[in-house]
Amino acid sequence: MLEAGMSMRENNCKKHKGKIKRGGYKNGRGYCGWYVNRDGKRIFLRSKKEYIYAIFLDKINQHFLMEKIIFVIDGINYKPDFFIYDEDYKKLLKIVEVKPSRKEAEPYFQFREYFKAIGIEYEIEWGIDKIKRRWTTNEELQKWDEQYLENYPQYNMSGELNPMYGMKHREETKKKIGKQTKKYMKDKDVKKKHSASLKAFWSSEEAKEIKEKYAALRTAEAEKNNPIVICKCIFCKKKFEKKLHEEKQTCSASCSQKHNWKIGKMEYHGDAQKTYKTRIVKYLRLASETITVDNLEKVVKKLKDKGLVPKHFSLNRNVIEKYFGNIESMTKCLL
Repeated sequence: MLEAGMSMRENNCKKHKGKIKRGGYKNGRGYCGWYVNRDGKRIFLRSKKEYIYAIFLDKINQHFLMEKIIFVIDGINYKPDFFIYDEDYKKLLKIVEVKPSRKEAEPYFQFREYFKAIGIEYEIEWGIDKIKRRWTTNEELQKWDEQYLENYPQYNMSGELNPMYGMKHREETKKKIGKQTKKYMKDKDVKKKHSASLKAFWSSEEAKEIKEKYAALRTAEAEKNNPIVICKCIFCKKKFEKKLHEEKQTCSASCSQKHNWKIGKMEYHGDAQKTYKTRIVKYLRLASETITVDNLEKVVKKLKDKGLVPKHFSLNRNVIEKYFGNIESMTKCLL
């Protein structure tokens, strides 16, 4: 019930903490929702005007459905609102188009002659306040508004709920829409709002669920189309895992390098061991402290932090033993 001295809109706004309505009638998103007529038919209504007219039809015992047929009239695709039938829903008796004002109803006057020619009664209703006063109550309208506010996330106007479902725009119309969209999206304020809206959405819990859902789908698709298989390394003959369509033939980078050397794809340019020893010595001479087994890694880290050696440079006890024999031999090379 309405509180004393408060309009229906103000009451809704208070009850739903300011979330009175998203979108408007012009974009096909009025106070829409599902309605069950007196015959138990579940019908989707796109506005409060359609809801009022649906109540009117029920109270005068008319049998109706919504948007059942698409007519092509002089190259124009037209999907009327109300289709009124006999009690068996077999014979179409009348078609009614409902608009909020005469101005919005005028483009539909051109269809009168077409329906007259094919023997279907056709009416256009606009400004139906007289029907509202006679056939609906404030409580009914209040209930309709509230169901919309409570359920609007599910009214996303996609698929069968889209006003253009089953219809196609003409090429001329597509060009007009494209031209207006380009003009609209060039506006700086629109770009700013659009960007803020997208950022807000992709930071929400709803977006998080969407991202997780599609990440799982992509993973499942990748596993199906490119599964993990067991292969044998062409160099060391050990078994290893790889993706089906991956061109990998060896189990490691080391085996790959050795195989390439073996088949002549890669060759040493001079003495590789001598070259690497020289590089180690060159880098360690930049250190300002004596190098021991205990401080080796710390010295290398300091050199990396100062940018004196590459980040990928690695040196440990095993490398020293491989190239120098022991750390004492290495420190002699630094002199």
